[in-house]
Amino acid sequence: MAEPTGEGKPKISDHESELEVAAFSEFQKAEYPQCLQTLVKLQKTQDSNPKVIHNRAVAEFYISDLRRYDLFRKTMIQITELVGEIHTVNVKHPELAAAYVNQAIVLYHFRQPLGALKIMLAVMAHFDQLDDYLLRKAGIFTVHLLLDTNQPKKANGLLAMLISRLCIRVQDILSSDDEEERPQLDNESRKDISEIQFEEFRKEFRLILIRSNLLNGKKNFIIPCEDTAEFSILKG
Repeated sequence: MAEPTGEGKPKISDHESELEVAAFSEFQKAEYPQCLQTLVKLQKTQDSNPKVIHNRAVAEFYISDLRRYDLFRKTMIQITELVGEIHTVNVKHPELAAAYVNQAIVLYHFRQPLGALKIMLAVMAHFDQLDDYLLRKAGIFTVHLLLDTNQPKKANGLLAMLISRLCIRVQDILSSDDEEERPQLDNESRKDISEIQFEEFRKEFRLILIRSNLLNGKKNFIIPCEDTAEFSILKG
């Protein structure tokens, strides 16, 4: 789900802004039915706003336990205008990047990784304009696609950009003692997510970082023990 409208984005009323923030907060808490109700209220005055349309589609998708992908995919196509085989992608409005990311994820699950990667590279072209909340999700997904398509050097380069932008302490991420020491991000860069969400991000980033290191032939880093879920995922 896309974050509430920030500075420099199309202006909305104070009441609409409050509804946006409320819907985002409800989504973060996994209160999807309440989130949808709030978005329905917002859509009464923002019925043609693609960001609101996108967020409503996401909320409805989660309410369906991620089963109504047909309607979800249709809405993403409506917003991005990317139909059929993906050749070239131009993200004209970075504030709608979340819709492109979600369409890429759908393509990936439909076993179209190259099409998904084309979309994600177009999204990453707006790296500096993406908010941290979306960048965490989009960045890891793009690295994953680059590794899947045998482009480890590009994946490593993007990881370096993410580490710098999100102020990630790599040694903590790769620490073998997960219980005693948790990786830290700058407080400002993680204020938009809960501890649970950050922990999920930490695990995902750790796995993708280890995988990138392996494929780039790097040495002197810790890999998970054989009896862990992380090792099984890396082994494939």
